Amino acid sequence: MKATLKSLRETKANPAVSIFVKTHREHPANEQDPIALKKPIESCRRSSDKRVR
Repeated sequence: MKATLKSLRETKANPAVSIFVKTHREHPANEQDPIALKKPIESCRRSSDKRVR
């Protein structure tokens, strides 16, 4: 975990995007969390694709 956090801190990206999604701690509600994250990721990708063109 420490190595992952260190790697994330050292990553330099411009522009950078942060996505915050509420998650569930317990099963079975937490099974929907990956889907909840996928939607904002796709939205950011579409938005960035439009800006690059």
